[in-house]
Amino acid sequence: MFVYSSRGSQWPGMGQQLFAKEPVFQEAIRHCDEEIQRNLGWSLVEEFTKDPKDYQLHCRIEYIQPTVTSIQFGLNALFRDRGIGAAAVAGFSMGEVAAAHQAGVLSLSDAMRIVCNHTKMMAEQRKLKPSNMAYVYLELRQLQYYLSLHDFVENISIAVEMSPSVTVVAGQSDALERFLAFLREKGTSCGIVDIGFAFHSHEMSKLEPDFFESLRGLHPSSETIPVYSSVSGKRLKGIDFNVPYLWQMYTQPALFITQIRSLLMDGYQTFVEFSPNPILTNSILEIARSVNKKVVCLPTISQENELGCLELTMHALETPNEKATWLDQQ
Repeated sequence: MFVYSSRGSQWPGMGQQLFAKEPVFQEAIRHCDEEIQRNLGWSLVEEFTKDPKDYQLHCRIEYIQPTVTSIQFGLNALFRDRGIGAAAVAGFSMGEVAAAHQAGVLSLSDAMRIVCNHTKMMAEQRKLKPSNMAYVYLELRQLQYYLSLHDFVENISIAVEMSPSVTVVAGQSDALERFLAFLREKGTSCGIVDIGFAFHSHEMSKLEPDFFESLRGLHPSSETIPVYSSVSGKRLKGIDFNVPYLWQMYTQPALFITQIRSLLMDGYQTFVEFSPNPILTNSILEIARSVNKKVVCLPTISQENELGCLELTMHALETPNEKATWLDQQ
C-alpha cells in the first residue's frame, strides 16, 4: 500500500533530478504548476529549473506543501507508468490529500486547491497569536498525565499520535516552551517542530469561516481503492472527504498509530512511502512491532540518491521474491 507524508520531508534540491531526467514526472509537475500558478501566483517549474544554489522550495512556507504534494503526484505518475498500483492508500496529515487523489476521490484541481489553500491559511495563522508544535519522546498516557499538571492542558493539546514512543503536541508558543522546560527537567527528550503554527489543534479555530468559504464547491468522488483516514484511523468513504472532514483534519489530532494498526489488521504488509525523503518508516516499524507484525517499508526517493532510490524500490515491487526476503528479515 502507498502512504503519503506531509511537510517535514523536504530538502534542498528535492525533485530537480527527477524533473530533469524523467519526462513522465515532468509532465505531472507541469500540470501541478498550472494549479499552483492559478491559486498562488508562483511557478513550480520555474523554481525546479533554477540553479541549485538558488533553490528555495524546501525553506519557504508558501512553497513547501505545494511542492511536496506535487512531487507525490509526479511519483504517482511514474509508478503508474511502470504498472505499479496501490492496493490501498493512507495519508499522514496533509498527505491525506495526495492519498485521496491517488484513490480517485479528488481531482487534480481540487487536490491542489486544498493544498494551496492550506498554504494561505498557514500564512494567516502565523499572523495570529504565536503558536507552534513540538515532539515528545513519551507514550501518550504519560504525556497526557504531564499535560494535566499546572495549566498546560489549557494551552497545549495532543496533535499527533506518531508512534508508541513519540507524540506531537501543539499550542501557544510560550506555553510550549514552559512545557518543554518542564519535560526536560523530568529527563524527557523533546523539541520544537519549528513550523510556526499549531496544526491539528483548536488554535486553528479562528480561521474556520475563511476555510469553509475558500473550499466551497469541492466535489469528492467514490474511492477506487481503500482509503484510510488519519482523523479516525479507519477506512474512509471517498464521498465523505468533504470540507467538514478537512476541517476535522486541521483541528483534530492525527491518529497515525490507529491508522497504521488498522492497515496491519486488514493484512497490509508492504508500505511504500511517497515523500521527498522517508520520514514515516521508523514510526511504521515501531507500530508494527507493537502488534507483533512484520512489515516491509520502502522509500520512493531520498535525499541521498533520488533516482537510484526510486529504481531500487520499483525493482523490489516488481520482484516478489526479493520483497519476501526483506519481509523475512524484519
